[in-house]
Amino acid sequence: MKEAKMKRELLELVKVILEFSERLKGAKEAVKNGRLIFAAEELRALKKGLRIGDEEEKEPVVYGLLRKEWLDCLEEIQDKLMRLMEHGVRFEPKFNRVRVLYHLSIEGIPAIQLHTVLEAKEVVGILDHGLAKVADQIIKFFIAPVVKYGSPVSVGEEVNIGLRGTSEANLKIEPSPDAEIGNVDGETIYSGVIHIVKFIHKCISFQNGSWVRCFGKLTWPRISELIISHFLSKVVPEDASKLTDFLKIIECTSESALREMMFISASDCGEKRLTNFAENVEVYFASRKKTEILGYWQKREIIFYSGYTSNIPVLKNGGKAANSTELVDLVFLSERCVVSKAASRLMQLVHQTLKYRADFPSSIKEHVMFVDMAPSFLLMAEEILERQIQQVIYNLNEAIGGADGFQNTHQMKQFECAKFSIDQVVFILEKVRIIWEPLLLPLTYKCSMCAVLEAVFSKIAR
Repeated sequence: MKEAKMKRELLELVKVILEFSERLKGAKEAVKNGRLIFAAEELRALKKGLRIGDEEEKEPVVYGLLRKEWLDCLEEIQDKLMRLMEHGVRFEPKFNRVRVLYHLSIEGIPAIQLHTVLEAKEVVGILDHGLAKVADQIIKFFIAPVVKYGSPVSVGEEVNIGLRGTSEANLKIEPSPDAEIGNVDGETIYSGVIHIVKFIHKCISFQNGSWVRCFGKLTWPRISELIISHFLSKVVPEDASKLTDFLKIIECTSESALREMMFISASDCGEKRLTNFAENVEVYFASRKKTEILGYWQKREIIFYSGYTSNIPVLKNGGKAANSTELVDLVFLSERCVVSKAASRLMQLVHQTLKYRADFPSSIKEHVMFVDMAPSFLLMAEEILERQIQQVIYNLNEAIGGADGFQNTHQMKQFECAKFSIDQVVFILEKVRIIWEPLLLPLTYKCSMCAVLEAVFSKIAR
C-alpha cells in the first residue's frame, strides 16, 4: 500500500513538473511572438506555483531548475518591454520634444501596442521600473525648463491620426513670443506644469488611474520641490501686509486639478506639498506678529523697571547658587559677576529680534552683537586648541612610529631607532610645554597635556 501511495505521489509530482515546464515553454514562445500580456500572466501564475522567493531546503532539485527557467524568462520579457518602452516614448532634446508612438514593432514582430506594453509591465510587477526612466526625462527636459529658467515657455501638443487610429502624439516646449524674459509668474509656471501632466495622463498613461498614480509618485515630489525652491520661496513676502498677494499666487497651484486626474492622492496630506508650504508661511507670519506684540509690552515693562536687586538664592555657607541666569561667567577672567535682571531680559529680546528681523538697522545690530561676541571667541579658541592637540598627537605618532614597535632593541640598529624616537617624543613634549604653559589657564593646560600623554602612552603600549 505504501509503495502504491508513493508511486501515485511521484506520478502527481511528475505531472505538476511537466505542467510547469510546458507553461514556461509557452511563456517563452509568447515573449518571442509578441503575446506579451499572455506571457506576463503566465509568469505571474507560475511565480506562485514555483514559490519564487519562498524556497525550501528539502525539495526536488528540478524545482530549482524550473525557477532558473522562470527567472530567465522574466529577464527576457523585462528586456523586451524596456526596449519597446524606449521605442514608444522617444525624447528628442535637440527639438525640445517627446514623441509617443502607439504602434510598435521589434525583432520582426509588428503591431505591438504601447498600451499592451504598459499592461504587461503592470502584470509582471515592473511598472515602476518601466516608467522611472520616462519620469526622469520628463522632469529633465520638460518640467525643469518650465519651472527653473527665467524665460517663459509655451507647451504645444500634436496628435497624428492614421488608418489604425492615433499613431503618434508629440509634446513640445518652446520660448513664448508674447512674454519677456524675467517676467515669469506663478500662473505661467502652473499652467505649463498642468499641460505636461495632462499630456502624461492622456497620451502616455491612457487615463488609467493606477498608471497615472504610479507616474505621479515618481515625479510629483521632484516637481513640487522645483516649484518651491525656484519660485515660491523667492516670492515669500518680507512684510505681513503683502501676505494676501502671496496667497493669491498659491491659489493658482492647481493641486485640485492634479487630484482630479489622480496624479496625486486625494487622501494623502503629505502630497499636498504646495498647500502645506503656504500654510507654513501663514503660521510663520502669525508667530512673528505674536512675537512683535509680546516684545513691545516686554520692552515697555523693562523701560519702567530697573531690577538691580540680586535675586540669586544665597546658600548656607554664604555662597550663591551657580545655576542662576543672572550669574554670568567672564570669559577672560576667572571671576564671576552679577548683572541686572532687566539687562539680561533686554539681551534676550534683542536676540529674538535679530532672529526674525532681517531689516534690523545694521549699525545697531553691530553694537548689539559685540556685547555677545565673547562666547564666539571662546568657541573659536577651543576649536583652535583642539586642532593644535590633534597636530601634536600626529607628530608624536610619527615619532613613535619610527621605533618600529620597540622590537629587537638588543640589536644595535633597532636600539638606535628606539632611542632616536624617544628623544623626538621628549623634544616635542618639551616644545609644547614651553608654548602652552604661559598661555593656557592651569586647568586647560592640564587637560590638554593629559590628552597628549594619553595618546603617547596608548601608542607605545600597542
